[in-house]
Amino acid sequence: MRNPEGLSYGGVVGRRAHGFTLAELIVVLGIIMILFGLLVPALANSYSQTKLTRDMSLVRQHAAAIQMYTSDFEDVYPLLGFGRPFVDAAQWWVPMRDAGYFRHMAEIDPYADPSLEHSTFQMSIAMVANPDFMRPGSVPLGAEFYSSPIRSGAVIFPSAKGLELRTSDAVPDPYAFNGFDCDDIGAPWPAPISFCDGSAMSGTCRDFIHNDPFYTENGVGIPIISTWFGVRGRDR
Repeated sequence: MRNPEGLSYGGVVGRRAHGFTLAELIVVLGIIMILFGLLVPALANSYSQTKLTRDMSLVRQHAAAIQMYTSDFEDVYPLLGFGRPFVDAAQWWVPMRDAGYFRHMAEIDPYADPSLEHSTFQMSIAMVANPDFMRPGSVPLGAEFYSSPIRSGAVIFPSAKGLELRTSDAVPDPYAFNGFDCDDIGAPWPAPISFCDGSAMSGTCRDFIHNDPFYTENGVGIPIISTWFGVRGRDR
């Protein structure tokens, strides 16, 4: 016989504590895993969107700084003078840093390793290459494709001509290509892109080739990076 509080007359607890069974524990863990699986993509998308918004701000700042540079340097786009368009386009920020437009790499590119002096943002080679050598059938071989000073006034369609973009994502590998290569194998996330009129947008390589056949010759023909006809061409 037990009293109303559930104790025996000897003072011993008459009710046993009931713990989780193995089946219940498996069900709880399964629910947690499902919720975690739903949460991770949402967090990843939120991070990607935040990063893209920040990158869009950066390419706008870069475009404004490049416009100031051309105003101060006889209307010529930044040119390192290495002699190779793809190298000079990748190192667009070096002459600007040397001229005092940027103090250090972190202002230009918060994702880059400052010890490597390699930015994840690249200026279009149209800004450092003779447009006569950016026509199908007229592209010289790499060793013969030299850089040329290009004036901003030579851009025929400034609102449609890509100026700069982020060519690598820098997460986790600073040299990982971000998919802006018109290759279905590449990751198709959008890159931030600025245009010669100072505007900016985001998009993948395939957003700029539309339904046109994709064709390159000696590295020329990639939208934004090395558009056909150089500063005389257009990207959108």
